[in-house]
Amino acid sequence: CHKSMEDAAKHLEVSMLTTDYPGGTQDPEELKRKFIKRAQDKRQELLLLDEMEIDATRYKSLWHQTTDGSIESGVAGSFKKLNVD
Repeated sequence: CHKSMEDAAKHLEVSMLTTDYPGGTQDPEELKRKFIKRAQDKRQELLLLDEMEIDATRYKSLWHQTTDGSIESGVAGSFKKLNVD
């Protein structure tokens, strides 16, 4: 996690950022169009994920080996909201 964009820029390839950020070269609207096209192209594969099932009994013993909070502590703050219009 970075405290500022300046701090993040030290660790990122700045040209990969959108033009919303200093030094960014990627057009946000073009990236959005590419994402939508890719999602449409992969639609059938994405829909198949809805049918996927996990055999919970197979992994039940592993779940009991973790200490309380070990999984949750790795997940907190890892997800960002994706807003695609």
